[in-house]
Amino acid sequence: MRNPASIECTLSKATLKAIPATTSERKRFLQGRIGAFVGKDFPCPALGGKVKVIKKSVGETAFHACKSRRSTICALMLPAIIKNAELAGTTAPKGGRQTKEFFFKKIHNLEVRVKYYGTARLTVGERSAGNFVEYCITNIKIARP
Repeated sequence: MRNPASIECTLSKATLKAIPATTSERKRFLQGRIGAFVGKDFPCPALGGKVKVIKKSVGETAFHACKSRRSTICALMLPAIIKNAELAGTTAPKGGRQTKEFFFKKIHNLEVRVKYYGTARLTVGERSAGNFVEYCITNIKIARP
């Protein structure tokens, strides 16, 4: 198993202290914070293009990332994760939401290790037009620092 690139946590102490304790509060907190990225393009050297964050992906990301504090921290670092992630694999869409709502033709799995917090896996969909859309940050693997 290969080791993904490693980055430092870029969040301020104030932001880290502001993260709520309960799952439902963290979900609302994330929806507001990640919602600020909607409509923005972030460069992704691993894919050779820019990744756009869309409104539909905010709920999916918040749902998965609110389950643990570490996942929440990684989700708040979305721009840095997109910029530094390495391609871990490419698959076909599973169907359902990935094809019917998002219209993806390929799913790219990106990984980056966030020092002290584990490995963040970012799922990015590629549409038929060739543009990339952030789908979800999932599967934060908790690893020893």
